[in-house]
Amino acid sequence: MTDTATELSLECSRFIPAPREKLFDAWLDPDMLTRFMHPGENMSVPEAKTDPREGGRFLVVMRAGENDLPHQGTYKT
Repeated sequence: MTDTATELSLECSRFIPAPREKLFDAWLDPDMLTRFMHPGENMSVPEAKTDPREGGRFLVVMRAGENDLPHQGTYKT
């Protein structure tokens, strides 16, 4: 048996009843991104980084108890 690395891709879509400008700004400012991506009462977001340009990357780390749940991606056009 051989192990091979497979790149996974996920695309999500959701309607959020807020002005587009406010949602867009939530991805540009790490402090706003932390609040926007806050998952719930028993979780925190100890780290959020964003480089909002084509090819730039984002990172959001959610914490549940002692478990860190990082997710990251690349901005595409």
